[in-house]
Amino acid sequence: MNLFKKHEGKTWQVNGLVYTAGGLVALFALMLTGDFAWAFKDRSVAMITKVLFKQYGASDFVNGLLITSLPMILGVILTPIVSYRSDRHRGKLGRRIPYLLVTTPIAVFAMVGLAFSPMLGEWLSTLGLEINVTTLILLGTFWMLFEFAMMIAGAVFNAFANDVIPAELLGRFFGLFRIVSLAAGIIFSYWLLGWCGSHSMWLFLGVAVLYGAGMMLLCFKIKEGKYPPPPVEQPGQSKFHALAAAKTYFKECFGNPYYILVFVVLLLLPLGASPYNAYCVFYANDLGLTLGDFGRFMSYSFVVSAILAFPVGALADKFHPLRVCVLLTALSLIIMVLCGLFITGPRMVWAAEHVVHLLNAIGFDVVYNAHEAQRLAFGTAEISCSVTNGLYATASASLAMRLLPRDRFAQFSSAAGLFSAAVSIVIVPLVGLILDNTGNNYLYLFWMGAIFNAIGVLGGVLLYIKFVQLGGVKNYVAPPVDKPEKK
Repeated sequence: MNLFKKHEGKTWQVNGLVYTAGGLVALFALMLTGDFAWAFKDRSVAMITKVLFKQYGASDFVNGLLITSLPMILGVILTPIVSYRSDRHRGKLGRRIPYLLVTTPIAVFAMVGLAFSPMLGEWLSTLGLEINVTTLILLGTFWMLFEFAMMIAGAVFNAFANDVIPAELLGRFFGLFRIVSLAAGIIFSYWLLGWCGSHSMWLFLGVAVLYGAGMMLLCFKIKEGKYPPPPVEQPGQSKFHALAAAKTYFKECFGNPYYILVFVVLLLLPLGASPYNAYCVFYANDLGLTLGDFGRFMSYSFVVSAILAFPVGALADKFHPLRVCVLLTALSLIIMVLCGLFITGPRMVWAAEHVVHLLNAIGFDVVYNAHEAQRLAFGTAEISCSVTNGLYATASASLAMRLLPRDRFAQFSSAAGLFSAAVSIVIVPLVGLILDNTGNNYLYLFWMGAIFNAIGVLGGVLLYIKFVQLGGVKNYVAPPVDKPEKK
């Protein structure tokens, strides 16, 4: 189906690039092919590594520290520098592609290292080293190298899309991107996740090949446009370039209270999903589910999310992503409370028995089974949470692009990432520490998520009030960077 058929003869422009309907179809095809490789990497590498960390004896606290906190600390250092330099870089390949081109071989090498870490750990154990500790050190080292490459590439990846795709089509593109991402999630979760513990080497190697090929396709087949000259450096800036650049970065990004509010809300709205997303795979195991069970439930949620992704992207274009995101966060709050009440224990049994009675009343022959009831209760919670989180990810994909200044988007986007990183550095391992000290009572994941969601809804409403004052859906213009907001 040609999504642009009715626009034959029309052209779209962005940064000096002019697209016909056919050109847009070709662009979308190339971008989505590369996006599939990116999404498959996102869906698989962290999950495989997380399972291996647990398999080799890492606690929930250590898992959260290695998977989330340390990479976030690295991101706090790298992302502002990369985004600042990327926004101001002018070269033959553009301002984003060089960063993707350089980091791809590093990421591929790191994935190969992760693939062989268990084998290397086993070999080193023959020399008298403790196998679990040695393997965790190897996994952690290659994981951090992988995250080093991803922090640099991630600082420019969405900005690359923002530079080459016309603004009026961003919501629909990210809706399609979400479908592609979910397709990657379905493939990995349904067919491959169950093999993470036993066939991690082959999974890592396969993802390395896929990611390397996909990124090379983006880098060599898509052309960036022409950009305005970068901002003029202040006198004396060349002498103390790094210090001056950092000063300019923080002055521009944090000098306007409105943008600080935007950054805070971009952090708060999705924060409620963090506790559950970080540890749900371990909760599934705690309730007696296998990795295969967990993966299949994840894949079902991805199917539902994929069906809804493009309509949600279109809704975000029509009604503005801020409105849609606040409503989805409120829905997530309700779901978290219901999951906390009914996922296990007497309330789960009561609900399951009533479902069985209802099914029998309408003609089905169903017998209550405690293990199956628990499995389906977790499955219902997993699908509900994942679908809601997935819809939020779709709706919010263009949210920052609709609120932040377009000419310095990567820079401001990285500043928003600083808020997220600062909190995630603390939140995820703190949640792990709470779990370690409460006998791994994973039920707390839902109540912590509900509290964060409630705060996120409140913050979203406050931002929307300010957004309306600045012109609202039809007339909003991001406040000038070089001039403070007038009160």
